[in-house]
Amino acid sequence: MDVLDDRDVAVSAVCEAEVLYGLKKRGSSQLREKFERLLRGRFVVLPIDSEVAATYADLRVDCEKAGINIHGLDLLIAATAMTHNLIVAILNYIDFSPIPGLTVEDWSQPPAPFSMSAQQPIKAFRRIAFFPSRLRHCARLN
Repeated sequence: MDVLDDRDVAVSAVCEAEVLYGLKKRGSSQLREKFERLLRGRFVVLPIDSEVAATYADLRVDCEKAGINIHGLDLLIAATAMTHNLIVAILNYIDFSPIPGLTVEDWSQPPAPFSMSAQQPIKAFRRIAFFPSRLRHCARLN
């Protein structure tokens, strides 16, 4: 099994914003304290910059042309990952699987046994953790 160090994981600023929104909406000081203790500052937070914005624009047009309807925030997360050549590790695979060109790992399922063949190229990816807007899926704080 592949064990990741905190330095191998990053989050999009969109993900952080969604988590903070969920914490504020819930109004739970206990959840907020757990977030501060366990997650705040633990991972690199990748900003939405001009390069990510350009990737987002291209991706949104491509999705619209293909008839793929993806929420704007999810597209920003995908654009961040694609700009930085990252894998998106998620719990809600179905929301991200139709995005063209995005590499996704479904962390809601146990990992598949590793096998290597000559036809499988090895890609050097870091992961970008996606914390969905629905806080109950987020890092299981409660």
